Amino acid sequence: MKSIRLWLSNRKIPWNTIIIVALFCVTVLIGMNLAIIFQAAHVPEIDHKIRYSELLNWSTTLVVGFFVGYVLKNQSDNDKVVKGYLLDDVKTISKLVEDLKDYCYSFKPNHSFTDEQRKDIDAKINVLDKKITLFCNFLKDCYTTKHNAVNDILVTQHNSLNRIITGIGYYDKDCEDEYFDKIVAEASKFESELRRLYLRIIKEM
Repeated sequence: MKSIRLWLSNRKIPWNTIIIVALFCVTVLIGMNLAIIFQAAHVPEIDHKIRYSELLNWSTTLVVGFFVGYVLKNQSDNDKVVKGYLLDDVKTISKLVEDLKDYCYSFKPNHSFTDEQRKDIDAKINVLDKKITLFCNFLKDCYTTKHNAVNDILVTQHNSLNRIITGIGYYDKDCEDEYFDKIVAEASKFESELRRLYLRIIKEM
């Protein structure tokens, strides 16, 4: 339903031309039907081979085929555009997770963060959270049935990574190596979920 709404709202579709062609085709079909009714007593032949009924069937098939093909093509094009946006968003989220992971891990030799570094980390976490929210909202608009499951996965992974980063060790002056290793491990899980989501979008959406 959402895809149909996107298709209907597409300003690039030449609606005026479509309406004119549709009205013309309908007029032709009505005229042919009236001709068949008036000629019911004696059905004339075109070139002594093609009856009006056969011409009607042929014209109807042509018109239906044209519109069905047009609709399916535009539907396919819209689906490709939506899928492209979703895949780009997943790539962006994955890069944000990787950047956050690498930034935190880079301070492992120092065994601590400065106040300025913690501000940077908090900012990166907030940017990641906002990007996930935007992605899930767009997914809900396009594929409502897929939204809840994907949203739960991303929110769960984000919250888990956030708890580990800002939890025990975040404000310590001498963090253990295990703290930084846990950040890398949790971020890697997040990245794995994003890769699975990427493949799911390709296959199912």
